[in-house]
Amino acid sequence: MPRMRTLDGVMAIIREEDPDSSVSRYLVRRVICCGLVPVLQIGRRKLVDADKVIEFLASGVDLNELRMPESGITPVPAKMNGRREQAWTQYPTS
Repeated sequence: MPRMRTLDGVMAIIREEDPDSSVSRYLVRRVICCGLVPVLQIGRRKLVDADKVIEFLASGVDLNELRMPESGITPVPAKMNGRREQAWTQYPTS
């Protein structure tokens, strides 16, 4: 049976197996968010098979080229000289 865990659960298993591991929480998050291992999403929670994450990290794949997926965050209006202006483009008002 797969050991389905959240990000923190995967990190706990990695630390348990190798307390001196250099694997960071951010690295595991990148692997999960980029879809490099199968993800089961239940609501906002993402579960992954901890063994698949560890296997992927042990495979020696170069992770320098990974890009985090777009988060969908939109630009926020900037405050300039006491008045609000759009930081990106002005849309015509009709």
